Amino acid sequence: MLDHPLLNLLLPNHCPLCGVDVGDKYSLCQGCWLSLPTLSSQLCGRCGEEVTMSLANGCGHCQGVGVMQDRTLCAFPYEPPISLLLLGAKFADKSRWGAMAAHWGWARLGRELQGLQVDGVVPVPLHEERLRKRGFNQAALLAKPLAKALRRPLLTDLLFRPVATLPQTRLDRKAREANMRGVFRAQWGERAVAEHLLLVDDTMTTGATVREAAAALKKSGVGQVTVMVLAKAMRDTARYGG
Repeated sequence: MLDHPLLNLLLPNHCPLCGVDVGDKYSLCQGCWLSLPTLSSQLCGRCGEEVTMSLANGCGHCQGVGVMQDRTLCAFPYEPPISLLLLGAKFADKSRWGAMAAHWGWARLGRELQGLQVDGVVPVPLHEERLRKRGFNQAALLAKPLAKALRRPLLTDLLFRPVATLPQTRLDRKAREANMRGVFRAQWGERAVAEHLLLVDDTMTTGATVREAAAALKKSGVGQVTVMVLAKAMRDTARYGG
């Protein structure tokens, strides 16, 4: 079989990591699933930062930067093979990639997600210029099957990003915070404002992106925001995403 996970993404009903036959088109084989990396560091339940002690109301980072989300769920650390598969979205069938990524995220976080009782699922949006150049939004591809699994509406037109920003990968932590400040807006129109929303992104590094997105949702009247990301970049590998 093909010897690279990005190439195996093109093959239905095969494990995208090793290429062996699997029972459905979204699964890893048992051996590869058991070999996936786990979050070895303790994360703050509110903001997702690495901490030495978990506190009920958040960590020092939460207080320092004004975290607006109420909870953050991370499925995997951002490292191979998860990082390779996330980068492989541009090569894969988009609907299959989204369903597969959501399948893995659900396998890790499904119990917590089901217990949230959210009113809707919101993907972190891209600026329209970047979306036009890329052709797809990985957060939206991930959020769609999650919304279906939760039997909740996918709200792709609620949160938007009118301000174009520099790519976060080029910036240090302080610059990332400034780069994302105030870039999101939420618009409900004539819809009733939700009490609890699930905000979905593919990756998180400093948390600046999801924090600002959550702030926009809270400003619009949303009572509670839970963030879910597929991969969290740890401090020694924090070079990608927001």
